[in-house]
Amino acid sequence: MAVAAGLKLFSMGRGVIVDDLENNGLLDVVTSSYDVCESMHYFHNNGDGHTSPIAQRRLAFAVS
Repeated sequence: MAVAAGLKLFSMGRGVIVDDLENNGLLDVVTSSYDVCESMHYFHNNGDGHTSPIAQRRLAFAVS
């Protein structure tokens, strides 16, 4: 199911965030790895049941 949605990633998973990171009503996905040298991966929700990996994008998370 994940591969069909565009979440094509092979890694020792450490964590995942599923949230509307762009405030557009769609759930996006961010993953992290046990490998501290591996960057986090951000998958943009296309709104059609698929995601697109975003290679370089700065995300600002508000802490309240």
